Amino acid sequence: MSEPAPTPPPDTPPPASPAPPLLHDDDLPVAAASPPSRDVGGTSPAADAPNDDGRPRTPTGTQPPVHVFNTPVSLPSNRPLASRKLQSQDVDLATLKTEAGGEASRLRVGPVSMKDFMRLTFRRHFEDVVENALQTVSEKDQALVSAILEDVPTENGLERDMYDPLERGMNKMCSRLWKKSSIEVETVDRKKDPDDPGMPDLMIKSRFEKCTWPTALAFVEVKPRDKQDPFYYTDGSSSNVVHGYEVDVWDQISYYATVSFRRRPRCFLCGIGVFGNRARFFRFDRSSILVSEAFEYKEDPQPLWQFLAGFGAEGYYGSGVDPTIDFEVHGHDALLLEKIRKAREKRLLSEEAEKLNDDTLRAQSSTIRVPSKDGGKLEQYITVGPPLVTSTALLGRGTCTWLAFPVPGTVENPERSNEDHFVIIKDSWRDPTRRLEGDIYDIIHGGKDHVDHVPGVARKRSDVDLVEPPDPNNKMHRTLAHVLNTHILDDNAPRKCPPRVHHRCILNSVGIPLSRFTCTREALEAIYDSLLGHEHMSKKDILHRDISVNNMMISAYPEVEKCKGFLIDVEYATVVGEPGSEGHLREITGTTQFISTARLRQGEQLLVHETWHDLESFFWSTTYLFIHHRPHTLPDKWITGVFAICHESIRLDLVKTHVETMQILCGPDDNSEGGERARAQQENAPLTSLIHEFATLVASHYQDSPFVKKYYRKNPEDFFRLTTHEELKKAFCKALNSDRWPSNDGATPFRLIETPKKAARASSNVSESKGYSG
Repeated sequence: MSEPAPTPPPDTPPPASPAPPLLHDDDLPVAAASPPSRDVGGTSPAADAPNDDGRPRTPTGTQPPVHVFNTPVSLPSNRPLASRKLQSQDVDLATLKTEAGGEASRLRVGPVSMKDFMRLTFRRHFEDVVENALQTVSEKDQALVSAILEDVPTENGLERDMYDPLERGMNKMCSRLWKKSSIEVETVDRKKDPDDPGMPDLMIKSRFEKCTWPTALAFVEVKPRDKQDPFYYTDGSSSNVVHGYEVDVWDQISYYATVSFRRRPRCFLCGIGVFGNRARFFRFDRSSILVSEAFEYKEDPQPLWQFLAGFGAEGYYGSGVDPTIDFEVHGHDALLLEKIRKAREKRLLSEEAEKLNDDTLRAQSSTIRVPSKDGGKLEQYITVGPPLVTSTALLGRGTCTWLAFPVPGTVENPERSNEDHFVIIKDSWRDPTRRLEGDIYDIIHGGKDHVDHVPGVARKRSDVDLVEPPDPNNKMHRTLAHVLNTHILDDNAPRKCPPRVHHRCILNSVGIPLSRFTCTREALEAIYDSLLGHEHMSKKDILHRDISVNNMMISAYPEVEKCKGFLIDVEYATVVGEPGSEGHLREITGTTQFISTARLRQGEQLLVHETWHDLESFFWSTTYLFIHHRPHTLPDKWITGVFAICHESIRLDLVKTHVETMQILCGPDDNSEGGERARAQQENAPLTSLIHEFATLVASHYQDSPFVKKYYRKNPEDFFRLTTHEELKKAFCKALNSDRWPSNDGATPFRLIETPKKAARASSNVSESKGYSG
């Protein structure tokens, strides 16, 4: 008998449908569009194009000299190191590691030559620091370090005995490279984090800093045998044999990188793997995983000296930590505590942050810097506790969002957002071939000043591609994709690394997740206003293409927003008719649970995304919300088929027939779904009727061909009823105008649905997170 596993909430990697596999945002085909422009109504400029419109973006600066690379051109992941493709819906540690390893294998580049790895990782300090690392170190000190490393034991069962000499040897290197070392190496075993049962062996951190390994600067994974190196057979070997223990180590390393990106804002991350007598380096960013060639660290420790020299050089340019975010808040404790209390009062914190006391939230708050709208100065914001949302994926957009407020005196007109001056800060690594998200908001709202505010769609304050002054050429906020695609990967490679640019968007609109509704009517009002916002977008020939339960918010300040709910995350919206838009409209975007069934089941013939596909996503989002956060009568097997497996035929059976027997209930009991107790409770009549009517509208697009041919000419009004918003708006208004709405029917905790492991299949994580995330 299959062991059951829980259905994940929508921010976890979703299960695949039996249809052709969905595309992750990194896998989406790039349309042959003209270079994007920053002007509203045009396309966005290329990532390194001159700034010709006065908006803040990365200065071009003086171009660095062209380097000759030592690594022969190759294909990405030429060796079959990909992890297991089948995965369950269980999110135990082993599964998380497997998923991380599988994701990292897709865009792994290398092994590359040591010189190329150092040059690419430490671009700011390569010539002056890395290449000359040993010039200031005496031969006596080099010999002392070599003697320590020589004592590292490398037999089975001695892994823990390796930690101490490795720690001492690398710390001795740091102390000899600088008079006052800024970094130090520490064994993770002494800093166990109960929230992270899987952890590396050593970490590199700022000196005297107290931290757990995910927030450290880098990690070190240690294995006692040479052959536990995941790429042991790659260096100078023609063998394509892949052993299970190699895959397991790769999965571990990839998992550590994924967790490290989630727990601290980073532009890139470095790791060291020590495998018996050999070692190699890893560099992770949102486009690729770069792997160095191996070296015998006992016989030739020079690469380790060079790595630590570049890593610990002035600033964070070697470690990859985002230099625009400080982990501390200076001098505004009273104001921060006031904002924490206000955020609690208005339900603005995440459910996890709500459980933390005020002192802990204050300690987990940060200061974020971002160029002002005119580029004239740096604005500063203080976050209210930790991020609201962080991406669960290693590759891709890496979206992270915070609730924040401006540092007094650093931001113009803070009252434009709301009476409490709260804003939402969204960080992501955008595709430079696409329009900026802020440009889409500008088109929707009638220009950069939002002179024609459209209720139902979030309001933008500013957005900018980041750069770290004073050196515009350090490329800190650009992934390595361009240089890897140009110099390392073969021109005929079937897959290239997708370029990514670090982007920061500030939203004036602040909302509450739909899943935190105080009554069902409040949630439905928010969905309806989001629907009206979507209609306004459609009238301007803009398709959202990512409608989900996470991309609709309840307005925290409805008087300012002029609505009770609004849409967010227009990053993948398309302006129909623009150059390249047809290619974009054939891409599959969105979260699996909410994507239109027609888009899920499409074969090689990629359908063009249309308005009704978005409207169908409203249906799946509405249904998902209420069956996961209210009592109902829908059996678990249907929830499994529709939202865990996302099976097309089960979805269509639901909207065509079975939905007629489903009821959303008034009772407060959140454990009564699908059983006889549930049927004895009172029905939430307005909400149940709306879902039934909505299902009928969706089903009108999925009638069998013979049926359509027979009856369409006679009754065309019974078919394709979501081509406009009109009928759906009428259904919503009918429900909202009912006088039968219950009271005291707020959201119940999300309930996991058990699903057989054998029914689950792996898929791309099309959507990365929930709320303000895209």
